Amino acid sequence: MSGQSAPAALSDPGAFSYAVLDPDAEAIARDAAEIIHGVQKAFTLEVGRQLLRAKDILPHGAFERWVQDVLDMKPRTARNHMNAARWLHGKPATVADLPPTVLYALSAPSAPAEVVQLVVDAAAAGEPLNAGAIEMQIHTAKHADAELKAAQRRTPGITREKLAANKVKGDQKWKAQQERETEERARAERETEERMRPLAAAILACPGDVATMLEAVLSHHWTDREVLRALLEAGLREKGQ
Repeated sequence: MSGQSAPAALSDPGAFSYAVLDPDAEAIARDAAEIIHGVQKAFTLEVGRQLLRAKDILPHGAFERWVQDVLDMKPRTARNHMNAARWLHGKPATVADLPPTVLYALSAPSAPAEVVQLVVDAAAAGEPLNAGAIEMQIHTAKHADAELKAAQRRTPGITREKLAANKVKGDQKWKAQQERETEERARAERETEERMRPLAAAILACPGDVATMLEAVLSHHWTDREVLRALLEAGLREKGQ
């Protein structure tokens, strides 16, 4: 609407919420989103089918030139469309309803087989498919595959199960080390406090302005002066100074 600023919530970062819209605007936005999603899905599938059709009849080496020069499309984009169209053949309709970027990831040759199978099984069972969760699963599986390949370069023959077991052992060892270090720091702090306690008591027993004496003592570069400060301040509070 001309002359009016958008609701403040629309300018905030984060996920979009229809709650910031009035009922009429929400109805229009939801309808537009449904139509756009339908067009995107149909576009992805149809473009992929037509690319496959053209690839079958074009001479070897001519397809990519045709894609770039005639369609003004990057070869990678063309491969994404073709992979998605080929992969979706025979799949449940709910799979085809996923966003194009998720379809590209699932249909790519590098897609983790276990994640692809999980998605297909969930769709066949009529379970809802969450695009964000699928993308996270793909990312996690690819990261695990990369870790396994790196481990196999260091230790030929190591299996995924063995790598997982080693990781658990490593995590347990790291946790135990952290616990030991925490205990050692606590012990060192207790020992320092005990060592400085007689000095603090001697200073507090001196006549005169204890607060002035405290600052004078702490002006020197005592190794554990923060511990001494805490002890002296606690003593002053007990004495009501």
